Amino acid sequence: GPAQCSVTAHAGKDATYFTGATEDSQGLVGEAEGGTLFLDEVGEMPASCQAKLLRFLEDGKVRPVGGGREWTVDVRVIAATNALLRKQEREGTFRSDLLARLDGIALVLPALRERRVDIPALLLRFARDQGWSSVLVEPDALEALLVHRWDWNVRQLKRLVARWSQMVWRVRTAGGQTPVLRLDDLDMQFKDPVVNRLTAATPPVLKRRKRPSENELLEALEAAEWNLQVVADRFKKDRKQIYRWMERYGIGRRVSP
Repeated sequence: GPAQCSVTAHAGKDATYFTGATEDSQGLVGEAEGGTLFLDEVGEMPASCQAKLLRFLEDGKVRPVGGGREWTVDVRVIAATNALLRKQEREGTFRSDLLARLDGIALVLPALRERRVDIPALLLRFARDQGWSSVLVEPDALEALLVHRWDWNVRQLKRLVARWSQMVWRVRTAGGQTPVLRLDDLDMQFKDPVVNRLTAATPPVLKRRKRPSENELLEALEAAEWNLQVVADRFKKDRKQIYRWMERYGIGRRVSP
């Protein structure tokens, strides 16, 4: 019924954004006449709406709910989904004939973890959406972002930037200073470099720092049971350099007996 085939639309004829239907009492499909009809999350469409969409794609005609007159609508149709439509087709939850009608020019956007080189550019774009003209990212934070799993894809990065931006507005920023994204600003899930590196694909290679990050130094200290000579040998430095790094990060001096 109409309640199951809810429709939402952006103003203007160039694009009408769908969550499910081809018919509506407001005639939203008709409003896309001469423009583009964008069907969002088409893989979530119930069977009743799939049948209506198929009929529309076949004859291009619509009839608003409660109306008695049909007319032809000339639109370009674009559909998007994060569902596996071929799998749904095999399982019988998505119509084969509808998939055949939609399967024209397919553009596959890889998951964020498969295109990690885009992360810095996306981060800047989302920061600009929050009102920042530029943003600085500490090397440790950038590395954490590049090796993260990104199970929730680009939306997860967008939410992360939005939360960080709100925190910066409230706490750190004054006088138009460029904000800095630090490792401490990230959730704990981003701060497990061992797990993240094991589950990451091949992230872009960062230029090696001359000093280890705080997490790397702590890992080395704990692995060596706080024997500074062992840590110094690992990093090919003398003990004084290890002391300086510890002081820089505020790590207490715990030396093994």
